[in-house]
Amino acid sequence: MKHFFHFHCCLFPLFFIVILSGCARHTVKKAEPQQQPAQKLIFKSSDQLQTIRSRGTLRVGVSIFVPWIMHGNKGHLIGYEIDVAKKLAEDIGVTPEFVETSWPSILSGLLMDKYDIIISGLSLTPKRALLINFSKPYSHSTSILLANRRLAGKFHGRKPFNEKTTTIGVVKDSIGEQPLRRRFPKATIKTFLSEDKLITALLKGKLHAIVSSTQKTGYLINQHKDVIFQPDIAPITKHAEGFGIRKGDADILNFLNTWILFNTQNGWLPARHHYWFNTIFWADQL
Repeated sequence: MKHFFHFHCCLFPLFFIVILSGCARHTVKKAEPQQQPAQKLIFKSSDQLQTIRSRGTLRVGVSIFVPWIMHGNKGHLIGYEIDVAKKLAEDIGVTPEFVETSWPSILSGLLMDKYDIIISGLSLTPKRALLINFSKPYSHSTSILLANRRLAGKFHGRKPFNEKTTTIGVVKDSIGEQPLRRRFPKATIKTFLSEDKLITALLKGKLHAIVSSTQKTGYLINQHKDVIFQPDIAPITKHAEGFGIRKGDADILNFLNTWILFNTQNGWLPARHHYWFNTIFWADQL
């Protein structure tokens, strides 16, 4: 068959073009019946926003993180990110659907299409940007140390926290973990899968200190001022938070960036940020 095809290519160029065109069409037709797994298709899709609107729900990946996202006293979710997600869904014209997950697996859940977007105090880092796309920042925060009074109440300055006998807790794979290890290389670093477990360990005196965001420090100290305090030490790190989405869709990224700019300029985002991070008026909802 190959010799026959070569022979005619030499004698009849026009016939060669016709044959080649026919082969190309045949190849395309063969590929059409093949079905790719749905998980692979979502990475190549460029219509995530239309898919969300057609479905009627915005699936939001969240992880409990005071005061970004919390369980209210009626069993419902409350917090800054809950307000943001509800407003975002409303402006898209759909209903928010919250999917709770643990912090270490929040990125993989997005890539596995368990939700459409991460709205969970997700800090922008180059390492994470290799896996997902970030929107422009819509919030900024700082990580600091929050210490147990009984264990670290007599510590002065940074040096006592940088000893092998000092145990500092941090949420695994959080933005504060690596800066903490660099700043206190001698300390014993213990990681936790959730912020709730991290805070519980501090309150029970199992840790000298934890890495805490400034947004929740005021609330925690107000609730447990006899147990914990904020050492006079420079911040561990500063970071910016953005929406996290799957790669391959410029349209939804453009919409999110426009939404952030619009709601920053009209004052909605700053107002909600102030309420959740600079006051504790919401504490009675817990």
